[in-house]
Amino acid sequence: MIDGEFSVYFALLLMLLGIIAGGWFALKLAKYFKGRSIKSRLNRGLQKEQEAAKWLKRNGYKIIDYQVSLSYSLKENGVDKKITVSPDFKVSKNGQEQIIEVKSGKAAPRIENRDTRRQLLRISFY
Repeated sequence: MIDGEFSVYFALLLMLLGIIAGGWFALKLAKYFKGRSIKSRLNRGLQKEQEAAKWLKRNGYKIIDYQVSLSYSLKENGVDKKITVSPDFKVSKNGQEQIIEVKSGKAAPRIENRDTRRQLLRISFY
């Protein structure tokens, strides 16, 4: 009887250890694939920014700055609020300076995308 109880407890212990090890492995695997996905998106973004720089130069734009940090102020309920934006390029052409934001991927270039609209609205105040 004692041997039977020991076997049951041992089997339960092995199952518990298996569940813990499986959970740990699943978390590590998820973290690995999430990291790969982020790296892939960053690499795609950098590639598209390089393509955009070539396009801008080919079309007569002079790149003044890259990943520049710009800020402006506005009043919110009578209180000055400082807003900072970081567009991909600050360019000039025909005596006019402009800022350029490069979008890539499936959702980002679409104006229907909430985050894209928010970013473009923030930049448009500059």
